[in-house]
Amino acid sequence: MPTVRRTHVLIVAFLGCGTALPAGEIVPVPCLPPRLCKEQLLRMSRGELECLYRVSAPGPIPHGYAPGIAIRWPGTVCAVPNARVTGLLWHGKLFDECGTSLVNRWAGGRYALNAQVSVGDSWLDGGPSIIMDYRATSRAWRTVRDELRQVGPDLYLGIMFLDQCPQPKLKMFFALDVCPCE
Repeated sequence: MPTVRRTHVLIVAFLGCGTALPAGEIVPVPCLPPRLCKEQLLRMSRGELECLYRVSAPGPIPHGYAPGIAIRWPGTVCAVPNARVTGLLWHGKLFDECGTSLVNRWAGGRYALNAQVSVGDSWLDGGPSIIMDYRATSRAWRTVRDELRQVGPDLYLGIMFLDQCPQPKLKMFFALDVCPCE
């Protein structure tokens, strides 16, 4: 059974993955298969995705091209068709070699929507995450901030937030495949 070590207090109310946990406690994750893929994430509910995100660590910042899949309206009949339609336009993210910036890959091999990349605190749970901030680099996405955590050896789960007043709004999830050989 996979386990995850957390370094801060974690509250997880979904899937029986736990409640309040003391720092450093090992969290059993009985709800996960031994190896996940993007398509499995696409078929999870919002609660399952949040649970998985909360019990995962950021992992290393990816380098190179990471094919992606959009997960909007998770757990509904609209999730898979929406991912297919979105996949015709958005293909993933291209991280620079230094791990400090990225650009999104779109249909036709075009790249647009730059973001600054760093490790910081998650807007979901306050834990460490890979932060992809578009607010200073993109006029079109000046209210967008993405977060990533590693949920498998070559798989990351992301959350897109809209920076709104009075607090950020979780817009959607996404998944990225990261192959260390690319």
